[in-house]
Amino acid sequence: MLATQGFERWRANETPDSLNTLGEWLATQVETRALTTEESAQAVKEMPPQFKGILPIEPWELTNRSYSLAMDVGMYLGQVMLSKYPSRLRWDQDLRDKRDADCGQVLIVGTGVVSMNTVGFLVGMAKNFIRQKGKRDLRSV
Repeated sequence: MLATQGFERWRANETPDSLNTLGEWLATQVETRALTTEESAQAVKEMPPQFKGILPIEPWELTNRSYSLAMDVGMYLGQVMLSKYPSRLRWDQDLRDKRDADCGQVLIVGTGVVSMNTVGFLVGMAKNFIRQKGKRDLRSV
């Protein structure tokens, strides 16, 4: 098995402690690719009118590998949460409203009002690693 230098001691044991360096590791793995002129134009075209000129269009997107790693780490984060609170949390999939951003996504749900899309959360985190914003500490989640 291959290990990333500096992270050889990390173990996927589904404990909160295992999250201590996982975000740091992911930050070293995330990569982007430049958008083509056509892709940038399409992104502007698809942006809702109320956000045009307000929200920036990034000139890049995450690579397929980066999306895949964010998905893996997001699913692992969900498993850690379930291991820590097995009687209060569960995986679910909401298919009720196709207009909902999380429709069809695998979610962590519990007793609260809001569910958590751990994969979507990690994709957002990965993009913030590129922007050099936000935390890398998954345990604080």
